[in-house]
Amino acid sequence: KATYFLVGQMAHAYPSVVRRIYNEGHTIGTHSQHHPPFQRLSMRRVEREVDGGINSVTAALGDAKALSPFFRVPGLGRTNAIERFLERKQLVTWSADVDTNDWWRGSSPGAIVNRTMRRLNAKGRGIILMHDIHRATAMALPILLKELKANGYEVVHVVAEGERPKSVPELMALPTTDEKVSPTVRTSAPSGARQNHRIKKDSGRRHHPAHSYYQ
Repeated sequence: KATYFLVGQMAHAYPSVVRRIYNEGHTIGTHSQHHPPFQRLSMRRVEREVDGGINSVTAALGDAKALSPFFRVPGLGRTNAIERFLERKQLVTWSADVDTNDWWRGSSPGAIVNRTMRRLNAKGRGIILMHDIHRATAMALPILLKELKANGYEVVHVVAEGERPKSVPELMALPTTDEKVSPTVRTSAPSGARQNHRIKKDSGRRHHPAHSYYQ
């Protein structure tokens, strides 16, 4: 299981997919409404983006309790002012340890897997960042999971405190319009708030945990 950080406009466009993600047991957090570079925005605009994303994903889920208080800043563009605002909203801010760079133009599934394993092995553990909007990522994921297992890693599912509904009502998938809703994806170097989500090593086995999440 993984943690999905959903962009609000995409959740609004595909609510049936949002509910499918939740009902298959994954954790859902948010990733702003339109995925703009936060470090270039006024704080008023940042607040609108955060609140708009939360509202859109909550509406898509149909149950506010299904949404976890997890947030990832677009492009990891964090500032002290943004950190303070997110803390006031009681949102846990996520970073990443291993960027798969699956958004690189021309990346094949094999290249994504090789790059990820090389970087993960250099660290020994960590949070893996992937993007569910790329076909190559979807093709790489089954291969990556096998590689993680073969190399002694254990995928850890992070779940927020508090009660969550076991499921939300399914929706029929509706025909989509021609409007393009995929955001421009940019990444930056991981920042320091990963201390909130240290992945613990299983003391009973020689497994190194790896956690994947998606924006």
